Amino acid sequence: MIVEFTENRVAIHLWAVALAAASLGVCRPARGEIEGRELVVGIRPPAAATAAQTLQAAQTQLDFCAAHGADGAMIVVGDANAATAALMGQLSVQARTHGTRLWAAVQLPSEIAADVARVLNPLPVEGLALVFAPPAGEPTDPGNRAALLAVKRQGDDLGQSIREVKKQLGAQQRLALCVPLSEISPETARSHYVPVADLVRDGTADVVALSEAGRMNFHRLRLLRDAPLQAGSFLDARAVAEKQHAGLLGRTVLDVVQNDTCQLSWLYEFPVQTVNQVVPVAVAGLKESQQRRAALEAALAKGELVLDQEVAEQGANDQASLHGVAQSFVPSRDGACPLVQVYAAVRGSRGPLPPPLHVEIRDDDDGRPANSLLAQTDIPAAEFGLEPAYRWGSAPLNPPVPVKKGRTYWICLTNRSHPDGNYVWRIVKDAASSRGHAWSRQYDYTKHAWVFRVYLNKEASPGD
Repeated sequence: MIVEFTENRVAIHLWAVALAAASLGVCRPARGEIEGRELVVGIRPPAAATAAQTLQAAQTQLDFCAAHGADGAMIVVGDANAATAALMGQLSVQARTHGTRLWAAVQLPSEIAADVARVLNPLPVEGLALVFAPPAGEPTDPGNRAALLAVKRQGDDLGQSIREVKKQLGAQQRLALCVPLSEISPETARSHYVPVADLVRDGTADVVALSEAGRMNFHRLRLLRDAPLQAGSFLDARAVAEKQHAGLLGRTVLDVVQNDTCQLSWLYEFPVQTVNQVVPVAVAGLKESQQRRAALEAALAKGELVLDQEVAEQGANDQASLHGVAQSFVPSRDGACPLVQVYAAVRGSRGPLPPPLHVEIRDDDDGRPANSLLAQTDIPAAEFGLEPAYRWGSAPLNPPVPVKKGRTYWICLTNRSHPDGNYVWRIVKDAASSRGHAWSRQYDYTKHAWVFRVYLNKEASPGD
């Protein structure tokens, strides 16, 4: 059994602090930076510190996080005694001055969850979070019914222990479950099956934060009962190498913002400085992409921008990485080109996103891109999905590139490979025409065409 009960503990060990989301029932605007989702930020006191040093470090980081829009604080404790109660009491006072909520948490497996819950019962804290470690090992053989039943029984025992923990909390306090998505089903559990659905259904769980589930429809959990359930994303820094923290955090933020069913994001064991640097940048990049997309749609609707040439994505039947490739195009009239688009995806990135995709417009040199550069710009990686989720990425050209009817130009995607991933561009085989064809620095692509779009500004009328 993962959660057991003991009566006496001697010393508190404060491992980490994270910012957690506040209750849905509270009528106040979310202060978090993730587009209305309630933000979770990790605060990490010194590894070897006295109680006074730990308190001071936690208070300092709590102040910093609150100043940057945090909604609550979750203190991960390793013991349950008077010292724990004193620490939680002191931090709860500070949290209230910031308008934040204070949680305690226990990392599982643990023997002290019920003891901590009893210590919290009389205190003005939001509740207790049970944090499950990143999974290890492989799932049980799906064809082995006996083994699956054993996993389920262990999970059922764990669920009963969690219900006992909930009973120790105060009437107004809440229980949160921070669980990897793989662990909520016996068939996919790799470490400990956690019967989240049962605990949601019977009202034990008040908050569910799942890792590896950024694109999940969290309404699936809410449909299990009539009472409200707060649910969303949980990201555990322990699951990846430290060098991947910033990139993974940025990608997770994008998933959260674009998931209308996700109400919160709990970040665990991330440095406060990293969170406060990465989150605003990721959100700002997504906003910029959305604004550009909206501006394009508006310009097309008003006739201010005209699609002059394209190879449609519906015909794509292959793809290739960017090893120095280009696509030629021939404008149908004189004009100015303010925008080109490419249909691509990110390949090989399970941590940080690669640098922006660099796009160049070049003249023609006897059927290949010339050295003369007419324009260059970048497309943020956030505009593309992870392969096989191909999406249109927009490359605005400012100022617009003057083009001539019947003249050949090239859209060049430079070779900028990165250890955290690369881009792949969809292609249509045997789709070359008199108005354009693909080109590769290494291979013969002249019979093919990349999937692309070229836009021109509205043609001036005689009276203009």
